[in-house]
Amino acid sequence: MLSRWQFGVVVALALATLALTVANMVLFSRNRAQQTQINNRQLYIQ
Repeated sequence: MLSRWQFGVVVALALATLALTVANMVLFSRNRAQQTQINNRQLYIQ
């Protein structure tokens, strides 16, 4: 059984992991959109 502070640490780490996962998903999406835009510009220039 976890003590009160151990439970708090585990919950805090889980929330931090969740926040980092969401941030990674957002950054991945933005990067993909920018890559598409750059590729379209490159095709226009060629």
